[in-house]
This record gives sequence, C-alpha cells and structure tokens, in this order.
Amino acid sequence: MIGRFRKKPVVIEAMQLANCRATAEQIIRWAALFGVEVHLEQEDRHHLQLRTPTLEGDHIASVGDWIIKGVKNGFYPCKPEIFAMTYEREPQHSSGDYESFGAMRAASYDS
Repeated sequence: MIGRFRKKPVVIEAMQLANCRATAEQIIRWAALFGVEVHLEQEDRHHLQLRTPTLEGDHIASVGDWIIKGVKNGFYPCKPEIFAMTYEREPQHSSGDYESFGAMRAASYDS
C-alpha cells in the first residue's frame, strides 16, 4: 500500500559554487575537514565545475549549484531551483564552526 510521508526537519550546511577559484577552494577545504575529496573538474575563463563523490557515484556541480553537507557528512550538489524549494536559511545560530568557509546553515521543511 502507498503511504504519504513528511520529511523530518533537518538542519544542513551548504555553500553555493560561484564562478571563481577561491569559492571552489573553500568548498574543497570544507569537505576535506570531513575526509571527503572534492575535485576541481574543469576550469577555464568561463567555466568551473567540481566533482563530488557520493554513495551513488561521482556528481558534477556547476556554477550556481549548492554543495550540501548531509546529515552523515556526505557532500553532494543541488541545483539552485531545488535548493530554493527545499531549504530556507536557518535563523542566527551560536555555533559558527564553518563561518570562515562561508557555509550556510539551512533547514529543510519538505511537505
């Protein structure tokens, strides 16, 4: 029988990939803190991508995508449209562990 389920509210951390090497390097360093190797896949004057390993295989993040640190410290990309529908910025919080990396804490409230 098919049932309906609501996703539990969960707080995640995320950072949006901008078209600059500095942002990519911040994401790479941030993931490395959790033992995850994110790689700069392609870069030229107009194009930058990151390759993120996931349990389902490697995923490519493009400029504008959000890199999310999941509840079990996995990192994966999310398109900006999906991110906007799924997450909202969490109100100010006291634990600023990743503020230096520019990571955003967000809460997911799917229906």
